[in-house]
Amino acid sequence: MSLNAVLAGRPAHGSRAERLHPALLRSLTLWMLTRTVLIFVLLRPAELGSLADIATYYDWARAAWLDGVIPGRDFAWEYPPGALPFVLLPVVSSGPWSYLIAFSAVLLVLDAGMLLLLSRVARKLGSNLGVGLWLVAPVLLGPVFLERFDLVPAALAALAVVLAATTPACAAALLVAGAFVKIWPIALLPLLLVAARRPLSVVSGSVAATAGFAALAASAGVFPALSSTFDQQRHRGLQVESIAAVPFLWAGRAGGSGPRYQHGAWEVTTQGSAGVGSVVSLVGLIVIICFCAWLRYGVLRGGHFDLSVAASAVVSVLVVTNKALSPQYLVWLIALVAVAACHRFAHRAQVVASLVVACALTHLVYPLLYTSLLKGDLLPLLVLSGRNALLLVLAGFLILASAPSPSPTDA
Repeated sequence: MSLNAVLAGRPAHGSRAERLHPALLRSLTLWMLTRTVLIFVLLRPAELGSLADIATYYDWARAAWLDGVIPGRDFAWEYPPGALPFVLLPVVSSGPWSYLIAFSAVLLVLDAGMLLLLSRVARKLGSNLGVGLWLVAPVLLGPVFLERFDLVPAALAALAVVLAATTPACAAALLVAGAFVKIWPIALLPLLLVAARRPLSVVSGSVAATAGFAALAASAGVFPALSSTFDQQRHRGLQVESIAAVPFLWAGRAGGSGPRYQHGAWEVTTQGSAGVGSVVSLVGLIVIICFCAWLRYGVLRGGHFDLSVAASAVVSVLVVTNKALSPQYLVWLIALVAVAACHRFAHRAQVVASLVVACALTHLVYPLLYTSLLKGDLLPLLVLSGRNALLLVLAGFLILASAPSPSPTDA
């Protein structure tokens, strides 16, 4: 049975439905075990380097609650206005560790919600691989899963993909909501238009949501955060973990200049690196446009494609062509690939295996080998190169798996 059948509300086979509660109980038990492991990993001294962003969030939240200094209103910051509630929501009165606990607790609630969503999709489609991916991959990725709020837009995007066939307007609104937290989910709106039987619903949902969130941001005085986000992204250089930065890192090891801390990250500053970053970003945009046009052509010829796989492909292109490739960006991929992996598609095993290994290698790079990477040591550079090669392979498999089939595969 296809994802469209699930979203249209078609019932599952009786025996599978009868096994829902034991299967869900097992998944929740495994979720609690894996997240307990993740929390213990977070507390290890070797992982403390990953808390830098949490310390910054705490400073922002403390200044907001105690001094009334609001990010995006009183000073420019790097996130859209919708990120503000997730920075301010945790408790700040008892110090940074209580803030971390509260911040992680909010994300664990979303994490559990994603597990329930995936369990429902898996029950309908008959494969628990997506649930398994969601249980395992965050642990391999490491504590950044609970120390950044990238899970918020990732969960919203995943839910939008699940709801797209039945409620396209709601799906579009969810993508806009995700974009108000982090910009990237907006890249899935053209794909939603390509897939929708009622494109006007997508347009109306996105316009209404944009107007509503913009009005809320304006009333709170934080609307300027949207423009400052684009400004920050435009001025960023090549982050050391990005795919385009790897040749410069190898050149640095051979005697070139090392990375420099700027724009809130370590970036390569070798001559020509800024131009390469701009070109790579442009290439990513062109690839996504051509990808959507290819899918639209297939639809016009009576074909069908799986939205969850195509959405994963778009996000994978965003990741591999991004000037920044922070470790938490893999959360975007984990969420969408987990939805897709709940049913069978071409190259599914290769996609899931590539992502799992990429998560483990990412954890090795950051934070475990990050200091050595900045020094130009060989081991972390090899690990990073391998991780980036896997992400390129992953993107290729997802693009191939998105090829429109001659006819819908609904059972």
